[in-house]
Amino acid sequence: MPNVRNNRRLVMRRRVVAAAAGPSYSYRGNGTSSASGSVTDFTIDIGAASADRLIVASAAWQGANGITSIIVDPAGANVTLAQDAINAAGNSAAIYSGLVTSGSGSVVVRLTLVSASFFIRGISVWALTGLSSNIAKHTAAAAVTGAASTPIDVTAGDLLFAGSWNTAGSATYSGSTEAPAAVHSSNSNNQFADWTIASTNASFAIAPGVTSNVAAASYR
Repeated sequence: MPNVRNNRRLVMRRRVVAAAAGPSYSYRGNGTSSASGSVTDFTIDIGAASADRLIVASAAWQGANGITSIIVDPAGANVTLAQDAINAAGNSAAIYSGLVTSGSGSVVVRLTLVSASFFIRGISVWALTGLSSNIAKHTAAAAVTGAASTPIDVTAGDLLFAGSWNTAGSATYSGSTEAPAAVHSSNSNNQFADWTIASTNASFAIAPGVTSNVAAASYR
C-alpha cells in the first residue's frame, strides 16, 4: 500500500520551495551642484537596508579634473564605492559601485573631486538586489561625438547603467541598441540612463545622441 503520509509531506515540501529572485534595481534619485569647493554632499534616499544591496552611482562633471571618491552615508554605513568606469577627456563621467548593507532612507552621498570649485557636477544613484556578483560585469567609457556610440558586451537580463557629461544639448540615449527604461537629468549637461537588457549583444551600442563623455557598467 502506498505511503500516503510520506507522499503528502513530499508535496508540502515542494510547495514551499520558491524560485530564487533575479536581479532588479530601483532608481533612488539625483543631485546637482555648482558650489565652491571640491566636496559635495547630496541627500539621496537609498531605500531599505539589505544584505545584498549594491549601490551604483554615476557622476558627471565639468572639466578633466580627477575624482577622489564617492562615499555613501559617511556618518553611518560609511562605504567608499569602487570605481568601475571613467572617461575624463575634456569633461568627465564615471560609474562607481559598492555593497551597502546598512542604512535606510535619506543619507548623504558624498562626491569628492580633485578640484571642482564652481564647476557643474551631477550624480545619479541606483540600488540593486538579487545579483549573483557584486562586481561590475562589463564596463565602457569613451568620448563620443554627435550621434556616435560606444560598445559594451551585454547578456539578456543584465542591468546596465550609463552617465554622461554633454557638451551641448541633452542626451536621450534613444539611438542605443535598446531604448533605456528611463533617462534621468540632474542638470542640462548631465543625463543618466538605465536598462534591463532584453537581448544578448557583444557590441551593444550606448548612444547618448550628443557629443558627450560617457561611462557605463553592467551588473548581474
